[in-house]
Amino acid sequence: MKRIISISILVFFFVPAWGQPESPEERQIRERFKEADGYLSDCMVLNDLSKQSDLYEICENNYISSGMNNNSLLQEIFSRIKAVNDKKVNLYKAKSLSNYTQILLDDPSSEYTQKALDSAFTAFDILLKDSLCDAEVVTTFGTAVQRHHTLTISPFDTLNDIEAIQKVYPAHKDKIAIIGRDKRVHFYDMKMNPDYVLKDHKDYILSAHSDKNQQYFATLSKDNSAIVYENGQIQFKIEGHLDDVVSLDFESNNNLIGTGSRDQFAFICSFDGTSVDTLEHDGEVLSLAFSSDGSRLLTRTNTNKAWLWDVQKKSLIDTLSHDGYVFKAFFIANSNYAVTCSADGQAIIWDGDGEKVKNLENHNGIVYTGEAKQNTGGHFFTADHSAINLWDKEGTLIKTFPSLNQKPPKATFSPTDPSILIWSGNELQFKDFEDRSIISLEPFDQAIRSASFSPDGKRILVIFGNAAQIFDLNGQSLITQRHDAEILGGFITQDDRNLVTYSKDNKVKICLTPYHAFDCYPDCK
Repeated sequence: MKRIISISILVFFFVPAWGQPESPEERQIRERFKEADGYLSDCMVLNDLSKQSDLYEICENNYISSGMNNNSLLQEIFSRIKAVNDKKVNLYKAKSLSNYTQILLDDPSSEYTQKALDSAFTAFDILLKDSLCDAEVVTTFGTAVQRHHTLTISPFDTLNDIEAIQKVYPAHKDKIAIIGRDKRVHFYDMKMNPDYVLKDHKDYILSAHSDKNQQYFATLSKDNSAIVYENGQIQFKIEGHLDDVVSLDFESNNNLIGTGSRDQFAFICSFDGTSVDTLEHDGEVLSLAFSSDGSRLLTRTNTNKAWLWDVQKKSLIDTLSHDGYVFKAFFIANSNYAVTCSADGQAIIWDGDGEKVKNLENHNGIVYTGEAKQNTGGHFFTADHSAINLWDKEGTLIKTFPSLNQKPPKATFSPTDPSILIWSGNELQFKDFEDRSIISLEPFDQAIRSASFSPDGKRILVIFGNAAQIFDLNGQSLITQRHDAEILGGFITQDDRNLVTYSKDNKVKICLTPYHAFDCYPDCK
């Protein structure tokens, strides 16, 4: 093990601080300090603590590893040194803790796992606090976290149909919400500590939604209701539907919320639960979305139609009709223009008055999905079973991305850059809007279930089989998290620090993603 520092100045170890002769016990401790873990050369306590640059953590860690943790004299020394706030001292502390972590990582014993994590986190926090930079500390932090910081829970006792995990959602910024078939929502923090349980529905919960700021959390249920929570407390309950509530959207400009039900009605309510409007349809309301300015509501039913509504006037503007089933309806970002995708092989742009703007050609069969790029540019894509078509906001075709392996392609936009992630079967590519390949990964050993970006757009999460793998934008694998059964879903949390996955083995795993350490310290790599 590499030694951090060797101090050649001769200083009496304990005598200057207390003026007492060194006892046999103290002499034995000093000798054992020199021997402990093989990397301590000298452990000095200097007389003038205001000018000292001692390696406090080396003393402490070797003291702990030597099993001598009951000596009050040493504890007094440590507490006095710890009170000194000096960047040079803190860098020594971080280096010492990093070396201590490396020793623990070399020991396969599980009993050292938490000690390794604790020392790694403490060392890294010291760097963060004082804006210090040390490549070895950052690297050791990443190694410790990737190796040991994966937490697993089984929130339900059995795997039967009643209690199996349905889905896991990000919620309230620093929590996850686990929905099972027990009619409840179980909240956990990022250390897998149970927080609270919501048990206000009388039947199975079908899905859940958060607003864009993750302040509000809404649950949709087979008991014909939706409930909106804030920090675990009911804000209001939307009742009155006569069948399952299956769709919901938040509108933050005017503090509205919309719900859609299989009873062929959509409700619009204010955030205090007051009813604003009731919208009747001729089919089940499977999806709904507010426009970016909140003036329009777009609903889709299990028919050949989408419906465009004026929110302020509380009136139907028009029905957006096709000759086949409408699979998808969405607004182009920052506009009132809508796009519909249909089994009739057509994708159509409609303006805010329900007038047809353009029929998007270049499709080959059923147009089964589409997505708008948010925040910038107004780009969107539509997909049939052979290709992804990329369009600008005017409906001009920019590029066609053929399927990678003759299987129906899927895609999603980068949240930050003009680029798109495309996958089909077991193959995945990341391309810019000019069809230049940014990365093309080797085929995975199983079909890709899903692919997504981290919130900052710097990483890609791919889920396939019983594995979830994170890559950087150069195609370098950063983390692989595995379950004992097929992974049903997963996500990278909003703060970009945790990977959350859940699987058919009824387990949820949270892994701290150590790559954020390198983002903090690009010059330390």
